[in-house]
Amino acid sequence: MKIIDNNSSIKNIYEHLSEQIINLYNNMSKSSSFKLDKNDVLTGFDAYVQSIIIKSLLHKRHFEPGELNFVKNIVKFSDYYKNINISKDAVPSKELEETLYKESKSVIKQVPAFIMMSALVDKELERSLIKSHQTFSMVLYSALKSIINIVLDDPEDDYSEKVLFAVGE
Repeated sequence: MKIIDNNSSIKNIYEHLSEQIINLYNNMSKSSSFKLDKNDVLTGFDAYVQSIIIKSLLHKRHFEPGELNFVKNIVKFSDYYKNINISKDAVPSKELEETLYKESKSVIKQVPAFIMMSALVDKELERSLIKSHQTFSMVLYSALKSIINIVLDDPEDDYSEKVLFAVGE
C-alpha cells in the first residue's frame, strides 16, 4: 500500500504535532533560561518526520510512484531532502534509495531540538503542581510511532520501536 493512500492520516498527525510543538515553544521561550532556537526546533522536527517515513518505507520495500514527493511535501518548515529533485510520479533509483536510507538513519540518530524541548517540558511538568499521567515526550513518541505504523501498514511489525529508540545511538 502506498503511503500517499494514507496521506491524510499522516498529515493530520504531523499538523497536530507541529501545532503542539509551536505552542510549547512559545510558552517555554518566555523563560529566560530557555535557550533553544525556534528554527532549530521546527526544522529538526521536519527532518525527523521525513526521515522516519523514509526509513520506514525502505524497511521492507522500495518507493512507489509519488511517495518521495509526498515525503518532501508533507513538511511546512523545511524540506531536509530539498536537494533531491525527482519528478512527481518518478520512482527513485536503487542508488538514491540507498542514499536516502543512510541519510535518514543518520538524521534519526541525532537528538533533534524538538526532543530536547520535550525533555525540558517534561521536567517543568514534573516540578509543577500539575501532575500529568502522560508527558509531552510520551505524546511525541506515540504520534511518531503512529506515523511509522501507518507507513508500514503491518500491525505485526515492531519496527517503529527500533526506529524511535535509535535516537542518540
